[in-house]
Amino acid sequence: MTWTGGRREGWVQRKALERRSDSTEPTRTSQATPTSPQPVPVIVPAFPCFSPAAVAQVLGTSRQNVHYWLQAGKLECYRDNLKEPYVLRAELVRFIREYLQRPMADIESQSSR
Repeated sequence: MTWTGGRREGWVQRKALERRSDSTEPTRTSQATPTSPQPVPVIVPAFPCFSPAAVAQVLGTSRQNVHYWLQAGKLECYRDNLKEPYVLRAELVRFIREYLQRPMADIESQSSR
């Protein structure tokens, strides 16, 4: 293919392509979105402390977000003898309730374990 006037020959814009009506692909139906989405409750495992990667996995976010929260002081961490950060379970529960304002699933029954 060669350049002609800033566009390549043989290229077709996507909106110019039409789907064939006799296609064997199943048709996609649009799903109705809920009018008031409820946040999913967070279930915190009964471990005494969590690494930033484990916090990210529990909250469903990236490790970089957890490191930003640690640097901003929103989430308090402690360091072990290798200077690796870890977050206590009580601190993680406080962070979820205070900053994320997410409901906790059975947090009272889990904290007594």
